[in-house]
Parts: sequence; structure tokens; C-alpha cells
Amino acid sequence: MSSIARPSGPLSPRVYWTRRLLLLVIVALLAWGVLRWVGDSPSAADDAAAPVTTEPASTPPSSPAAVRRPRVEPTAGVRLVSAHFDAAESGCEAAAVRVVPEVRAPALVGEPVQLHLRVTTTSERSCTLDLDAASLLVAITAGEEPVWSSSRCPSAMPSSSLVVRPHWSSVVEVVWSSHLGRVGCDTTAPAAPAGFYTVQAALVEGEPGITDFELEMPRDPAPRAPNGSRDDRAGDPSGRRATPQT
Repeated sequence: MSSIARPSGPLSPRVYWTRRLLLLVIVALLAWGVLRWVGDSPSAADDAAAPVTTEPASTPPSSPAAVRRPRVEPTAGVRLVSAHFDAAESGCEAAAVRVVPEVRAPALVGEPVQLHLRVTTTSERSCTLDLDAASLLVAITAGEEPVWSSSRCPSAMPSSSLVVRPHWSSVVEVVWSSHLGRVGCDTTAPAAPAGFYTVQAALVEGEPGITDFELEMPRDPAPRAPNGSRDDRAGDPSGRRATPQT
């Protein structure tokens, strides 16, 4: 039998076996240390310590309308300014107030006409102005012939209190039914015919503002063919139906 299985020497076999076990333990510890050193090498440590950069995931649009939302562009000619307004300390003097009427086109026969009254002051201080049918007068004429007057239709006039400031204007809206209103506010009266009219507006004891406007006939919709489709002959002076060319 070999000396490995049966160690020989001056000592007892137990001593030699104990030495061999200690040697095996030392070798195993060395191997474990080498493997740990390789695992903790600078390249591995750098890879482990390297920060991971993550980009936030793009949030999908909640609805198709969010994708097609148009970009809001600033209105041309509009400039935002900062302003400080002083408090109104007294009522406005009628002589210092200007009322300029405006009529937005188109004004159509038989339909309500919006009269925009732009109120300004020539004073350098803010003032309060109480408006009602007794203090604000509006009249519409056709040449020298009266057509409508707020004094005969006071219910059409708004009642409000304004703070009128220098270099600024306030707008008051008045609606004319476009009917002849020589007496009262009768909307069953005949409609004013198409043509040119003059509107005047002023405070009692104030200077009137004057504006001319045109009352137009409503445009008729395109005629329809018997089958319900649009009749293309409406836009052809010759009355012939337009046909596609092949």
C-alpha cells in the first residue's frame, strides 16, 4: 500500500492526517480569496457603480384631440400693457362724456341690429356714470325722417353704472329690432327697408356721436332642385346646368 494511504514516519498517522486536512483548508481559503479578488476588480466595480440613466417614458396622448390641438397664436395688433386705475371720486359731467355709436356689419333687414355705444371722457380723472333710458338717448333716422328712438322705446335701453376712465373706453350694447318704431316698441310694425341710415347717441345735455350704416337684405340660400340637391344653375347667368367635362 502507498505512503499516501498509510503515512510513515516517526510520528503517529493521526498527526500526518491532521496536517493534510489543514493543508486542504488553506488551499481552499486561498482559492476563495482569489475568486473574491477577481470579482471585486476595478472593471467590475466600475460596471456595478456606473449610474444608470433612465429617460422618462413619453406619456401617450389621452385622446386624438390632444394631438390635433392647434397652436394658439397671439392676435395681430394686440399688445398687453400694465395699467393702474385710480378710484372714481365723483360723477361724470355730461359735457365731458362722448358717446360714439358703432354698427357691426352686416346689419340685415328684419333681424336685430347690435348698436355698440363707446363711452369715453375728456376729463383727466375717473368718474362714475349712471346710464338708463332717461340719461342716454339713441335715435335712428333715414335722411330727415325719424325711424326709431330710445325715448319711444325705453325698454331697449340698458340700466348700468360705469366707471369712465381717461384714455379708456367702455362699450354699452343696445339692440334695435330693425322695425319701424315711431310709436313704442312694437315688433309687429313693418321692418325698416334696406338702405342707408344714421344713428346718433348722446347723454342728455351732451354732444351726440353720429355714425352711418347700411341695412342690407338677407341673402337667399341657393335654390334646391326637386330631388333636394343644390341647383347649380343658380350661379350661371345663362341658366344652364354646369356639367363636368370628360
